[in-house]
Amino acid sequence: DDRKAKLSALTGAYFSRLEMLRLDDAALANRYRKAQGHTRRVALGLLPALVAGALNLPPLAFGQLIAGPLVKTVEFESAVRWGAVMGGYLLYGLLALLISLFTGAWWVLLFPIVAMLSLDWWLRYLEMTRTWLQAYRVRRQTPTDLQLLRKQREGLVEQLQELLSEK
Repeated sequence: DDRKAKLSALTGAYFSRLEMLRLDDAALANRYRKAQGHTRRVALGLLPALVAGALNLPPLAFGQLIAGPLVKTVEFESAVRWGAVMGGYLLYGLLALLISLFTGAWWVLLFPIVAMLSLDWWLRYLEMTRTWLQAYRVRRQTPTDLQLLRKQREGLVEQLQELLSEK
C-alpha cells in the first residue's frame, strides 16, 4: 500500500545518507557515547593489534580462501568459514612445528600460540575501534547534518510505529 511505499522510500533515503557519511544508525542514536572516551585505548592498542592481526592473518585468510569459492548458499557460509579457520589454525600449528623441527628454530612455535591467545583480544579491539570511529564521525558532522539525519530517523520511527500499531 501507499504507506509501505513511503516508508520504503524514507528508509532508502535515510540509509543511503548514512552510507554516504560512513555512519551507522546506532552511532546516530548515540549508542556509542562511551566509545568517545576510548581514544587513548585505541592509540595504545594500535601496535599490539597490528602484530595480532599479522599473526592471525594466515588462518583467517585460509578460512576465507576455502569458504569463499566453495559455499554457494549464505546459510552455510559462516559454518564452513568457521571450520576452515579452525583447520587453518591446526595447519598453522603443524607448519610451525615442522619448521621448528627441521630448522631448530623453536621460537617459530610461538607464532600460532600467540596468534590463538591474542585472537579474542584482537577481535574486541577491532570492535572497540569501530565503535570509537563511528562516535568520532558523528562528532565531526555539522549540526545541520546531524539535525537533518535525526529528523529523518524520527520520521522513520514514527512511520514504522504507525504501521505496527495498525496490525
